[in-house]
Amino acid sequence: MKWPKDSFTISTDKKRLDVDVIHDFLKSSYRGATRTIEDVKKTIDNSLCFGLGGVKRLVHSFFV
Repeated sequence: MKWPKDSFTISTDKKRLDVDVIHDFLKSSYRGATRTIEDVKKTIDNSLCFGLGGVKRLVHSFFV
């Protein structure tokens, strides 16, 4: 599903998530520093994800 608003879109499409960017962000956090990219992919696969996208690319992601 996706919900457009002005120049942004909220989407639950996991294919739009940039796993490398998410992994790099998590590596810089205390709790995510030891997570591998495989851990991140598994978390995404087992979560309801919401991504906030701009006009050209996804800019933020949330996992529920």
